[in-house]
Amino acid sequence: MREDHATLVGLGLSSEDLEVLRLDKPATAEPSGLVDAYLRRSNRKEGLATLRGHLRDVVRWAQANGLQIRHVWFEQLSASKTYVRRWEFEKATQAILDGKSKTLSVWKTDRFDRRGMGAVGRMLDEFDRRQARLVSVSEGLDSSQGGRMVFAILSERAREEAKDMAKRVKIGHDSHKAEGRRGTGRPPFGLYSAPGSGKVEPHPDEYGTARRLADLLLDKKTTKDTAHQLNEEGYRTRSGATWSPTAVSKLAQSPLFAGMVPVRRRKTDEHGSPLDSWEGYGEPLRNERARSSCAARGS
Repeated sequence: MREDHATLVGLGLSSEDLEVLRLDKPATAEPSGLVDAYLRRSNRKEGLATLRGHLRDVVRWAQANGLQIRHVWFEQLSASKTYVRRWEFEKATQAILDGKSKTLSVWKTDRFDRRGMGAVGRMLDEFDRRQARLVSVSEGLDSSQGGRMVFAILSERAREEAKDMAKRVKIGHDSHKAEGRRGTGRPPFGLYSAPGSGKVEPHPDEYGTARRLADLLLDKKTTKDTAHQLNEEGYRTRSGATWSPTAVSKLAQSPLFAGMVPVRRRKTDEHGSPLDSWEGYGEPLRNERARSSCAARGS
């Protein structure tokens, strides 16, 4: 059985599919006649059918060039973030460096790496030293046939596209905060958000309970005493259950419940480069239009 059989089955390929693609048995050619294929899915919105289409293109290219697919590598991780460890990517490139195959194939350059020409250039240098190559099937690029410069340009463009995407997301979040809109997800107990509005307001059925909970905590009651008092007075949670100290504590720590916009910010190292960890905090939930109106009346 092939070493990548579980990966191929995970991509939704049947036994008949594998036989048609000639991926039902281990490859037997010498390294110069072998190809390792690397597939990457950037997000779950991209269906497996698309990935299977990419693999069929790679197989079709390999067969047209008299090559066999030695191993198919697949993962769903970002190709632009330096702090993300891509294990399957590392295994695929290491297989080439170890001489198991002489060709690493990808469907498109941005599926290989989005970290720019520096990272891709260093990898191609190592491939050249081993008389190996990188091939982009859909773009018709071969690093051993004068495609290095094009690979460098495309990888740099992919890097800039990733930076632009992150910038657009940040602008969108900042705009929502400036307009007094909350983030995604269900508002905490006591608050309500009309579908599509992004605005929060007191929930007609829950706000009284939430206000009572806040008053008890402000009166320096413990979460245990607060839960007990709420239950004694007949107050219930959104699901109709009795209050517990954990439920009280969770609501009290909700930034949105305190009138703040929940914000997650990625931590950075001493050079300002992002790390794979986050910190949370809150910013005042405000409405710039209302604030401007109040300022105009005050003047």
